[in-house]
Amino acid sequence: MKKKTAVVSIGVAALIFLWTFSSVAHAAQDLPRSLTIGTHPKGSLLNIIGSGFAKVISLHTSISAKDRPFTGYLSWVPLMNQGRVDLGIITDSEVHPAYRGKSPYREGQKNLRLISSGNGINLGYVSRLGSGIKTMADLKDKRVPIDSSQLATIQNQEALIRAAGLDPDKDIKKILVAGVVVMVDAFMEGRADVSWGSVGMGKIKEAEAKVGGLYWIPVVKSGSDPALKMLEDSLPGRKVKFIKGKRVPGVDNDTWLLDIPIGLGTHEGLGDEAAYLITKVIWENEKELNAVHPIFRGWKKAMVDEKAVIPYHPGAIKFYREVNAWPEKMDAIQQNLLNQ
Repeated sequence: MKKKTAVVSIGVAALIFLWTFSSVAHAAQDLPRSLTIGTHPKGSLLNIIGSGFAKVISLHTSISAKDRPFTGYLSWVPLMNQGRVDLGIITDSEVHPAYRGKSPYREGQKNLRLISSGNGINLGYVSRLGSGIKTMADLKDKRVPIDSSQLATIQNQEALIRAAGLDPDKDIKKILVAGVVVMVDAFMEGRADVSWGSVGMGKIKEAEAKVGGLYWIPVVKSGSDPALKMLEDSLPGRKVKFIKGKRVPGVDNDTWLLDIPIGLGTHEGLGDEAAYLITKVIWENEKELNAVHPIFRGWKKAMVDEKAVIPYHPGAIKFYREVNAWPEKMDAIQQNLLNQ
């Protein structure tokens, strides 16, 4: 009897081992060996964010992740929709028209999905300290770089100029360039009087050191400025945010800047297990991400957003449910986005 019991026990143990091994092997098969993360060019804040995600994914999973810089969104968002780019650092202002097939996208990028919403990126114009350019109205007759490669950036830039009572086609001297990094280069080289950029952007830090200090030009005069509502109405997915001088690294003067939510996007073809694991890694490693850049501070709190403009990936939703971060009302929001 004892011998039979021992045999049965060994058999059960073997079955459990084989089942466990099979489950682990199956899960491993669902995970890609490598992933690419679409970003803006090297030196941009969105590239820094992408490299931060690549770092923690590579360190804490079996997946080798790497940022892949592009000139702009039109270069890679359609590729991500097709599954040819795995992940990407997105902004609400870009994927809102992309998902819905609005200009400049000829058709809806319906395969786009969200892994994580996140903090906002603060954007605006900078001038040299002491240049006398302190308001948007001061851009009249000045050399202003405009990024002709990205519709969302053009919309942002020209909306700010119009809100200041200027005509971007008549009242400024346009310098057309391709990419935000090139705009900063034109500024540093003296070919432009101002530059467009984001707070915390590596290239902006370089410019600050080279020209001897920067002034962040307020996009509105105050919180009661009629231009504020005009901007928020004309630029879906954007807000205007007040930043106190010296409270944020790289911003020494009180100012008002555009605030655009950013996040980590993917496509619906990414496996559920991979999406789940990537979401889990981001959630559990905020401290490591904080060391990459201050924009990651408090990121976890923003990962599930009721104002999301594209649907979340099912694998990400599974994780958020497990940690009680997916409120019941998100189900209706998700379904509404899928129906659009």
